[in-house]
Amino acid sequence: MARIFISYKRNDLNKIIPIKNRIEASLNETCWFDLSGIESTDYFTNVIINAINNAEIVLFMYTYSHTFIKDYGRDWTIREITYAMNRNKRIVFINVDGTPLTDWFDFNFGPQQQIEAQSPYQLDKLINEIKNWLKKEVDPNFPEIYYQKGADCQYKDQNYVEALKWYIEAARFGHIDAQFKVGVFYENGWGTSRDVSEAAKWYQMAAEKGSVKAQYTIGKMFLEGRGVPQGYGNGVKWLRDAARNGSEEARGVLHELGVSAK
Repeated sequence: MARIFISYKRNDLNKIIPIKNRIEASLNETCWFDLSGIESTDYFTNVIINAINNAEIVLFMYTYSHTFIKDYGRDWTIREITYAMNRNKRIVFINVDGTPLTDWFDFNFGPQQQIEAQSPYQLDKLINEIKNWLKKEVDPNFPEIYYQKGADCQYKDQNYVEALKWYIEAARFGHIDAQFKVGVFYENGWGTSRDVSEAAKWYQMAAEKGSVKAQYTIGKMFLEGRGVPQGYGNGVKWLRDAARNGSEEARGVLHELGVSAK
């Protein structure tokens, strides 16, 4: 049986097929997907129940069609997702066409839990998360792919909001340069509200992994008390690490402080 169950409105078939095909191709996994549309028989009910029982993941495809639901107790997609919730299935709520949620859906699936299907960034992220959930091998190069997509958004498209999204995803998977970039974006308020404390967190994360630029930057921030509690010892520690790793800027600051770089 299929490990992924897709719940959708029948009149949205043409919207859903491309998403289904992309997921199946990326995962080499067949989704359970009803094409017949026969919803009125006991046989169909048992088919749905068995499919959800055997699935590990339920993808609920929300569209404009769901805003016309009048009787939530009789709607098949609502019955499917409710049954899946009662069976403690992993549910992913996918907003296919950007339609604002009705009150019922907003109550049960707030915006923070949605995947926006129109965003390549979010779909890529979802596919990698599904790979993890299904214990499939994840492409070890995908953090670098995310980083490069962030760079394309930043330098080619001048779209800092999308760039930051890609950098954050790469950073969360341990990409050191992405971690430093996220710090830069937060420090400067690029694509987000300026938050020096948040920037410091990302700089320190990258510094701990060996980024020389991050070691120098977080060292200066500790000396100045910028985004972190002022701490001379921490500042010198990070600047020394940066200097040992070849940063002439860090050597210069240490020299001004009258402190050895060793």
